Amino acid sequence: MLRLTLIAAALFGQSPEPPAQLQWPEVLGLEAKQHDSPLLQRLREASKRPVTGGVDVSGLGPWSPSAIIPPALLAAEKERLRKMLAEKDTCLAMANHGNLAVACHRLEDDLVETPSDLFALPLMDLELNSQQFSAAFEVAVSLVAFTSTGKYGLTEGLLLRASLAAAGIGKVYSGQREFCVRTICVGDTDGQIRTLLPQGNTAQVICCLSAMAIGSDLHFAERDRDAIIYLETAAVLDPGNAFALYRLADSYVSDNFQYSKAIRALEDGLPRSGAGSVHAGMVSTLDLYQKDFARVGDGKPAYPVPKQTHPTGAQP
Repeated sequence: MLRLTLIAAALFGQSPEPPAQLQWPEVLGLEAKQHDSPLLQRLREASKRPVTGGVDVSGLGPWSPSAIIPPALLAAEKERLRKMLAEKDTCLAMANHGNLAVACHRLEDDLVETPSDLFALPLMDLELNSQQFSAAFEVAVSLVAFTSTGKYGLTEGLLLRASLAAAGIGKVYSGQREFCVRTICVGDTDGQIRTLLPQGNTAQVICCLSAMAIGSDLHFAERDRDAIIYLETAAVLDPGNAFALYRLADSYVSDNFQYSKAIRALEDGLPRSGAGSVHAGMVSTLDLYQKDFARVGDGKPAYPVPKQTHPTGAQP
């Protein structure tokens, strides 16, 4: 509760005395307080318009486990989400076909009409991956400022992308490094992952940690094709980083069984993997992928193993 109170106070100026050691969300909130942009103005203007096309559940009363949403409202909401997903996919396809500027402009229009991570994160991904860090930072800070309307909630995904965007334009803030490190080190029971991360607080190090954190998030969300872009960036910024290459190897295999790339990533990362749990995991994973690649090559699942057949039809 205290942490939530501090975040709210830093974001919207409700506390006369800010905490001594600000964390990344609070710092970004302070930046947003002094921020104005055409995107923020558009978001605020659009938020004042009556909602059209959405599902109005205001008359349904308090929700309870036994509450039943009328089928017509449920169908309307499903159709709205279907259209949003289709619009996002259309924009991404446009970007993949070389129409990056048009795709970003269209996603920004969609974001103004429907403030949501469904449009915000793909927009920032396109800008970050094309090194338009200033544009991505403007989107992030505009959305942080817009949270005061109650029509957009900050998420870890947006805050991590904001960290990469800030470092990309040379800005490093208090709490930024630790925010990324905490995301990367989820499940780090013996603390070894933390020891493998690049040290320091330079813009390049924060770019690396931010990209690593985003890539890890996407990997665990089973969006490995997107994760690969960020993890490859981290591996370039800190060549030989064992953790980035370990996670990258897993993403290569999850994305269309790219065993040969995974093997190279693990081999590149092993020299800096130390002697603890990460090293042991990389060694066993490398052995597994080498066997899988020798058996099926790239592009095919190694398992399940095809059943053995015999001329007589008898099982061994």
